[in-house]
Amino acid sequence: MAVMIPDFVHPDCKSNAERYLFYRLKEELDENYIVMHSLGLAQHGRNFSSEIDFLIVSQHGLLVLEVKGGRVRHEKGVWYFTNRYDETDSRRRSPMQQAKEAMYALRANIWTKFGKNSDQGKTVFSDCVLFTDILFQETSPEWDLKKVYDAASLQESISSLVEEMYSYGIEEHERVVGHLPVKLSNARLSELRDHLRRNFDLVPSLSTQVNQSYQNMIRLTDRQFKVLDMLENDRVVVRGGAGTGKTILAMQKARNHARRGEQVIFLCFNALLASSLKKSVQDEDLQDQILVTTLHAFCLNIIKKAGLVSGIEEDLGTHHFFQKTLPEYFPEAFCHLYDDSPFEVMIIDEGQDFKYYKPYVELVDWLVQGGLKDGRWAWFEDDKQAIFNIETGDEEFDLTQYGTGNIRLRENCRNTRPIATFTDLVSGTEPQECLNTSGPLVEKIYYRGVKHQFKKVENMVSRLLSDGIQPDEIILLTAKNTEKSVLADHDRIAGNRLIQVDREWLNPSHSIRYTSVWKFKGLESKVIIVTDIEELVSIEAKKLNYVSFSRANAYLGVCIHKACKEEFNQLAREYAMLFVSQSQM
Repeated sequence: MAVMIPDFVHPDCKSNAERYLFYRLKEELDENYIVMHSLGLAQHGRNFSSEIDFLIVSQHGLLVLEVKGGRVRHEKGVWYFTNRYDETDSRRRSPMQQAKEAMYALRANIWTKFGKNSDQGKTVFSDCVLFTDILFQETSPEWDLKKVYDAASLQESISSLVEEMYSYGIEEHERVVGHLPVKLSNARLSELRDHLRRNFDLVPSLSTQVNQSYQNMIRLTDRQFKVLDMLENDRVVVRGGAGTGKTILAMQKARNHARRGEQVIFLCFNALLASSLKKSVQDEDLQDQILVTTLHAFCLNIIKKAGLVSGIEEDLGTHHFFQKTLPEYFPEAFCHLYDDSPFEVMIIDEGQDFKYYKPYVELVDWLVQGGLKDGRWAWFEDDKQAIFNIETGDEEFDLTQYGTGNIRLRENCRNTRPIATFTDLVSGTEPQECLNTSGPLVEKIYYRGVKHQFKKVENMVSRLLSDGIQPDEIILLTAKNTEKSVLADHDRIAGNRLIQVDREWLNPSHSIRYTSVWKFKGLESKVIIVTDIEELVSIEAKKLNYVSFSRANAYLGVCIHKACKEEFNQLAREYAMLFVSQSQM
């Protein structure tokens, strides 16, 4: 059996004649023959480039084969080729000219690479044409019939035909050059094969993969804007998993209202998310129409403006203040300043962090003209990201009582398929349709202790930097409070400044930022590394991991304590069983 390179016919090959000859060459020639299918020639005497249908390489030299199937017609100097689909292609150059020109281009390439007087340069270079479906006995001074084979010829064995082609090539070489061609040794054959179709595995750099995945994510996000037309309801609830575009749509809806001259309040739960979105609003010069703020910051500011902060200073910043004092003082302060809300439209992102605590829902009710019942508002949420535990015993607040429209986002346009799959596996969430399919695999490491983990994280960061990722593209998240993180006692990592971001979104150059998962919720980054993972199977751990892993656009690294290794393996087995069962449905 011949050595075929490649060893299969590419699906793009539409020529039945080439498919037919491929399998005959493969089966009927022995292992001493190397057959290359569709060999490209970047430099060609007549064209910018060309392609050889088949090139046979053996110790006897090189044979260029031009293959033509179907009907062939020659009229007034033009050749017409009609395939099995009754499609006709015309060319002024005959198949014999094509084969000869390709052979000359190949020989020139070999001479350039190895030298005209090398063994490879002095071997046989010959060309032949095979008409697989017709009888061809037409004579012309333009071609040599001894180099033309037709359907009758193919009744013979391929091996005898190839031997005949080589014999004529040797005879022609001796007649033209004056001596016999060189017979190639195995070493020279190997060099020739390596030159013509070298085996290589050039892996794109990690930065290339990350940037391609990120650019693809930006393009895919445009698909989500088709939902905007559905958001024109006065009151609408939008639900979707991580990465489905909730924040993007929420901000675009806010922009649309602002550009109509309406006053918009954009509420979220996380200070870092508010800081990032506020910068975006300022960059677009919409800060006079859109107020981006957290619920807590807005309410505290109203209480301060109303002069009601005295007596509660010691309570500021505590859980008691946010959960008890703030809801108690805000209504009086708001009424002291306004007869009605100054905001015509309210957008709420991270709604799952409000609706399980009734006092927060009551606060929100004050903030838009007409309130929740009659006002205009859009509520965006993902119950799987409800990671701020407020033990109140309150049931989920029913927003449908206000006659809301309901929209479900199902397409993940933030994460690559490897990241989305890993997130589903560890968090136990139901797989979503992932639009961005390609990207680097998730890098998972196990650590033994604090020093060991920091060294592993630093090695990961160093590899990313050496592969072209910029420091400000890397975000480190801790699954602990930041003061207990593996990063807490460090101000540098992999030769770069390490900066903790808390309430304000900083973006210093040549610095790597870190924060907690809770504070980064709602945000995203090209590159995310999650540290301090010490639990996998509890409900709380699964929710936290779901939030943290889904922050990554294109690259995700995770650091898991070695004590959780069996827990991870069990989750992987459960996910595999789920995948198999779903694929059989």
